[in-house]
Amino acid sequence: ATSQILLQRGNIGDAQQVLEKIIRIAPKASHEVYFSLSELVEGEDALRALETGVLIANRTLSRYRDVEKNQPHAPWREETIDKARELEHTLARAHCSITEIYLAEMGHLPDSLPKALHHASQAISYDPNTFETHVALSTVHHTSGNRTAAQKTMLAAFDATDRQDANQPTAYGSLISGIRLGMDLGLFTESLKLLRKMQEDQESELADPQVWHLSAQCLFMLKDYSAALNDMYTTKQLLERKEFLDEMNADILQDVKEWIQETRNAHPELKGDCMNLDDESDENQGDGWRGDLEHRNARARIETLEAQG
Repeated sequence: ATSQILLQRGNIGDAQQVLEKIIRIAPKASHEVYFSLSELVEGEDALRALETGVLIANRTLSRYRDVEKNQPHAPWREETIDKARELEHTLARAHCSITEIYLAEMGHLPDSLPKALHHASQAISYDPNTFETHVALSTVHHTSGNRTAAQKTMLAAFDATDRQDANQPTAYGSLISGIRLGMDLGLFTESLKLLRKMQEDQESELADPQVWHLSAQCLFMLKDYSAALNDMYTTKQLLERKEFLDEMNADILQDVKEWIQETRNAHPELKGDCMNLDDESDENQGDGWRGDLEHRNARARIETLEAQG
């Protein structure tokens, strides 16, 4: 509890010292301590913390499973089963993190790729209905050059989003990185479907420009140039909001403007509803982008339904 308070206050160094002190006093007490410590350190230190936490968590899980299997009438059985499912999900995430470290440390740690493959497979064995676990395995296959296996596993990741426990949602950053991997593997239709769902779930005031940027790229690769132009135009509008205007996004915004202009020049036949809006009129629209975004959201949903039909 003390370490969590310190983390909330931004005292990372002090939180690390508290966790390390707990481990010195009771090295086998709790997997949670090791998993928390792994988030504060890097490389081999993080790896050691995660692997120790996994060993402790597995012993706890064995006790839970023993109750589930051998004590059918125990009054605490249902609660124990719930704890087991939650711990399985925690172990899956831990194995995903171990996989990421082995991939990042290739060339520094021996047998990194085989170990990454092992831990990614373990992640799926603990939680086969999670987007993140399949993405981890797909990443390993992609890194090893097995594109066919990477595509197959990534398709399983997209399918898992329909089965995933609503109480264990995938982290937003993991969704984005998984979609990027899907696009790298040429799975543009599947990536677009998940991006459309993310767009529908986001309030217009909280819309993320990178989601629209990615959907525009998918549509372009699918040769739906009109829809791609519309989504890229929405990206431009969102990036021009004050809260997104920083140095990095300014570079992206410039790239987006150039892409829009190049696409207009290459496809003058397009009839997209953004075609009649020049840059000068954009600047004078003020908050008019909100209504325009709602219109594009509705249009995107219609296009998705038409494609499915």
